Amino acid sequence: MASGVKKLTTGLTGLAVQSKPHDMLKLLYNKTLMHLKNYPQESTYRVSTERIINKKLNYLKSEPDREKLEILLGVQLEEAIIDAQREVVLSRTLKQYQPWQSLVGDAPPSQLDWPPVSKFHQK
Repeated sequence: MASGVKKLTTGLTGLAVQSKPHDMLKLLYNKTLMHLKNYPQESTYRVSTERIINKKLNYLKSEPDREKLEILLGVQLEEAIIDAQREVVLSRTLKQYQPWQSLVGDAPPSQLDWPPVSKFHQK
């Protein structure tokens, strides 16, 4: 899409074109960063999410062209907005569960095995 050409459709049923996607993404990314300030600085979720969001914010600041920004983000801006909305909710909700605290007990030895295999399907 050439610069100045208005995007008419996302091509995805039920997903309308966002008229000001840069503004919406900036708002949502900053909301998530605000919530992350309440996490411990060494929290893995905080560190990882801040790194990713700051990278995306840099893309927003440096690329005003919608099509080029979609290429940088790897998705349509409308999809990025949905992802960003969900991240705001996650960052707000996850805070309540304080996943950075120690476990109450030892984790099962197979907790991090991938792919997860049911004991009923083992050979």
